[in-house]
Amino acid sequence: MPCLWSVLTLVLVAFPQDRGGTTARWRAHYAAVERELSSSSPIGLDDRQCAARERALLALATYRQRGDFTRQDGFPGALVPQFVDREGRRCAVAELLHESGRDDLVERVRRERNQAWIADLATDEELLSWLASNGLTLAEAARIQTPADYGGAGDTVPPAPPPASAGSGDVSGRDGTGKGDKPAPSAPSGPHTTPSGAAGLAGTSARSMDSGARALDAWWVWWEFNKLEFLDVRGLEQRLESGGHPLGEVAAMTEPLRRVRLPLLIEALLDPDAEVRAAAALTLGRIGREEAVAPLTALLSDPSQRVRQHALFGLGATGTSGGAEVLLALLEHGGRRSAEGESVVPRAVPLAIVALGVGRRLGMDPGVAAAVALLAPRVEEASLSGALWAACLFQRLAPEPALEALALNLAGDRGQPVVVRAAALEALGASSAPAAMARLQDALFGRELELRRSAELALGRSPQPAATAVLMTACELESEPLARGFALLSLGMRGGARARDFLLAVFARGPLASEPWAALALGIHARGSADPRIAAALLAAGPRLRNEDSRPAVLLALGLAREVRAEARARAALERSDSPRERGYAATALALLGGDANRACLRARLERERSGFVRASIAQALAVLGDEADVPALFTALRRLADGGLQAVTAASLGQLGAVAALPGLDELARRADGSALLRATAFGGLGVLLARGAPLILPSLSRGANFALYEDWVFELFFVAL
Repeated sequence: MPCLWSVLTLVLVAFPQDRGGTTARWRAHYAAVERELSSSSPIGLDDRQCAARERALLALATYRQRGDFTRQDGFPGALVPQFVDREGRRCAVAELLHESGRDDLVERVRRERNQAWIADLATDEELLSWLASNGLTLAEAARIQTPADYGGAGDTVPPAPPPASAGSGDVSGRDGTGKGDKPAPSAPSGPHTTPSGAAGLAGTSARSMDSGARALDAWWVWWEFNKLEFLDVRGLEQRLESGGHPLGEVAAMTEPLRRVRLPLLIEALLDPDAEVRAAAALTLGRIGREEAVAPLTALLSDPSQRVRQHALFGLGATGTSGGAEVLLALLEHGGRRSAEGESVVPRAVPLAIVALGVGRRLGMDPGVAAAVALLAPRVEEASLSGALWAACLFQRLAPEPALEALALNLAGDRGQPVVVRAAALEALGASSAPAAMARLQDALFGRELELRRSAELALGRSPQPAATAVLMTACELESEPLARGFALLSLGMRGGARARDFLLAVFARGPLASEPWAALALGIHARGSADPRIAAALLAAGPRLRNEDSRPAVLLALGLAREVRAEARARAALERSDSPRERGYAATALALLGGDANRACLRARLERERSGFVRASIAQALAVLGDEADVPALFTALRRLADGGLQAVTAASLGQLGAVAALPGLDELARRADGSALLRATAFGGLGVLLARGAPLILPSLSRGANFALYEDWVFELFFVAL
C-alpha cells in the first residue's frame, strides 16, 4: 500500500493546483491569444500552412485547458522563461513544437537556450522555418510565450521592493538591491523645483488641483510629462519654416533678432537676482553661440549654485566646439574646473554630460559622443552612477552606437543602481538590436517594479515587431496600476489592430483604475490611425464612464483622435465643469481639435477664468493654435498669474507661439528694473524658446517616455528647464 506522501504526490501531478490564482491568469492569457490568432491570419498562407496553423491553435487550447504550465525556482520573485522546466513541463511554444513532431528542436533549445525569450531566438533559422511552415509569425510566437510561473502566491508579478529614488549622491548611492530605498518622491514644489518650461504643469497643477497628497501614479502626471509630444511645439524658426520660407531665408530673418538682444542678455548675467542670471544664461546659450562661451564659462564661478548649473546647460546649448571643450574638461576633472579645487556644482559630472547631449543635438562634433562613452565609465566612484545615468540620457537626446552599446551593458548589469539600469532600458527604446529586445523583455517580467515600468515605456517606441505582443502579455500579467498604465500607453503608441482591440477591451471591461489610461492610449492610437472604432468607443463612453477620474482623460483622448464631434462636449466642460483639471484639459482638447471656433471659445474663457492652472492651460492651448492676434491676451494672462511655475509655463507659451509680435512685450518684461525678478526671469525664458535655433525645449523632451516615479526633485527640475 503506497504511503500517504506518494498518494498526495500523484494527486498533485494529476490535478495541477492553481497556485494563488496564477494558473487562472495564465489560462486567461492563452485564451486571449487563441481569440486573437483565430480572428486574423498572416496574409498569403497556403492551404497547408492554414491547416498547420489550425492544429497549432488546437494544441494551444489543449495546453491551456490542462493548465500544467512551466515553473522555475532559480529566480525568486522574477518571471523568467523556461522552454522546458526541470520537471519536464514545456512552455506553450515548446508544446506546439512537440505536438508537431519537433521534439528535436525542443531539445536543442532546452539544451542551448532554455531561458530564451522568442526575441532571443529571432535569428534561429530552424525555428523561423518551423514558424513559417505552421502559418505563424515571430510576433505571434512572442505573444504565445509567457514567462514561467515562479510558484508564488497572490499576484502573478511579485511584490517589488519600494520604488528607488535618486539618493543623496549624483543619482543613487545604493547597490541596486532595493535595501534602504525610500518611497517615490512627491512632485516637485517650491521656487527651485516647479517646472520652469512649457513641458508640463506636473508640479504646479498638483498644487492647483489637489489639496491632498500628490501621488505620482495618476494618469494626468504622465500627461504633463509627455504632452509636448502631441502638441505643436515651435519657436520663430519653426513658424517661419512652416510658412514656406527656405532655410537660408529663415536664418537671415532670425539672426538679427538674436544679435540685437545679446547686450541685454550679457548685462543680465550681472543682475543681483540669481533667478534672472540663471534664465539669462540659458537664453544666451541658445542664441549667442561662440560669443556666449566666454561669459558662460565665467558664470561657473557665480555665487549661486543654480546659476552655475544653468551656465553648464547654456554651454551645451551653444552647440559649439568651445562649449564642448569646457564641458569635456569638467568631465575629465570630475566636475572641477581643474584637477584641483571644488566641483562646480554638486552634480557637475552628470549635468555636464546631459549638457553635452544637448550640444550634440544642436550641432556639436560627433566625437563628443565617443568621448562621453569613453569617459563616463571611468569617472571617480563618487560620481560614477550619475555619469552612467547621464550617458543614457545623452543617448536619448542624440543616439550614437557607442552609447547604445554602453546602455545595453548597463541594462543587464545587476550591480548597477536601479535608477541607472532604468535609464539604460529607456535608452534602448530606439534600438533594433535583438539583444536590446531581450534586455527589455527580461526587465518587463522581472521583480524590480521600476525596471518593469521603464521597459514598458521603452517598448512603446521600439522598432521591433514583437514589442506589441510582449506588451500585451505584460499588461495581462501585471498587477501594479502605474506599470499597467504604462503598458497600455505604450500599446497605444505602437498602434495596429491587435493593440486597438486589446485597448478597447480594457477600456470597456478592464480594471477600474485602468480606464483613464486605456482612454489616453486609445486617443494616441487614433491620432496615428484615425480608426473610427476608437472614436466611436470614446464618444459612447461619456454617459457610462465607470471611473469619474476618466472624464478629463476621455476629453484629451478625443482631442488626440481629432474627433470633431467632441467639440461641444469639450466646450461645455471648459465652461461648466467644477473641476479645474477637467476645465484645463478641456482647453487642451480644444487645442488638439483646432479651428477658429474653438480658439474663440478659449479666448472668451481666458478673460473670465479664475483658476491660475486653467488660465495657464488656456494660454498654452492658444499658443498651440498659433494665432499672432492672441499675443496681447497671453501677456494679460501672464501678468495676472501669481504662481512662478505657471508664469514660466505661460511665458514659454509666448515663445511657443513663435510670433515676432511677442518680442517687444518679452523685451519690456525682461528689462523692467521695477518688475518682479521672477517675472523678468520667465520673460528671458520666453525669449529663449522664441528665438531658439532648432527645436525649442530640448531638455523637457527627456521627460517623454521616462519613468518619472523613479526620480527625486532635482531630476524633475532638470526635465523642466526651459532649454
